Amino acid sequence: MQPEDAGKDGRAELANETEDVPEEWDPRAHNEVEGNEQEGNDRTGKNVFRWKDNDEPQCIMDAIRITPFSETKHPPTTKIQNIDMEIDPSPNEGTKTIYLAGACTKPNTNDARAGSGISSTDLHLQLSLRTPGIQTLFAAELYGVKSSLECANNFQKIKLVSTSKRLIKALTSDFKTWEDQGWIEAPNSDLIKQVVNRLRIRKAPTLLELLEDTSNGMNEAKSLAKRACNLQQEAETNPPPREEYHPSGAKLQSITQAIAYKLLLNNKAAPESKTSKISVQKIQEDIEEKRGYKPTSQKIWHQLKRSKNCLRKHKEFIYKAIKGTYYIDLVFCGKPPLLSRQLNHKPTPCKETSNSYT
Repeated sequence: MQPEDAGKDGRAELANETEDVPEEWDPRAHNEVEGNEQEGNDRTGKNVFRWKDNDEPQCIMDAIRITPFSETKHPPTTKIQNIDMEIDPSPNEGTKTIYLAGACTKPNTNDARAGSGISSTDLHLQLSLRTPGIQTLFAAELYGVKSSLECANNFQKIKLVSTSKRLIKALTSDFKTWEDQGWIEAPNSDLIKQVVNRLRIRKAPTLLELLEDTSNGMNEAKSLAKRACNLQQEAETNPPPREEYHPSGAKLQSITQAIAYKLLLNNKAAPESKTSKISVQKIQEDIEEKRGYKPTSQKIWHQLKRSKNCLRKHKEFIYKAIKGTYYIDLVFCGKPPLLSRQLNHKPTPCKETSNSYT
């Protein structure tokens, strides 16, 4: 046999060996092909969505973003670690299902307690987690998603199941709008950014399902979330460092003049006066005495701004009264020309009038 024939036979044997190997032996290659097949089709079934990242800029105008200059120094940021040394799952393993639920007791009050519940028989997870930071139901659901992504294998296809329509909508479509508009008026923006960062480093598809009917897994997750509300919140001596998020700022083509103005105001923290603090504390004490709960200061300002049962001029009057901008009562003490404007002065006696007509 000549050397050339031997080389051909060797290449033929190698080709036969590679043909015997199934295509799905490498989960990363299999997931990449599956992702290309489903590209452009985010919805894979009834109430099941495949998570898809925001579209990349198609031209130079899409890439231009506005980042306002801030005079205040922001805390240092840390970059999330992309650990690419996880154990590859076997090709016979299917999609791992994770049930998520959130709970919050006494919402919109200073005594609010939020917790997250995670249940998965596929991954052997039964977690009750007390939500750090802001105590709201939406924050508890987002924290549950973040913890689930940290527990799952990045090379494994998973499906996150929740009964919260707001959560599914935020992670499928709303986050793209918030990102383009610089996260203006986005609720729990820091926590959503952390979730999106963990979704982006995954190498396998991530499915999101909106569950309408009850199931054993969801009932277990809800009971774990209610149990988490009774857990003690860990005291944070130092605030956790902020994670890096890209892109920053707002897309030029997606903002209006009003959004640009709000983007500039977000970097300027309005100082709260001593008078407004005292006024808000009195409002909280009165509500607690009459209604039995103590609302947060953010809730009071939000209701004053968004209430539809109050006229605009009444809102302005209440706002100025809380800020103490009206010149009334003791402001005029020591000013003889303005003493008559005090509200606590003694009323002048009325002159007697005759009922007889002349």
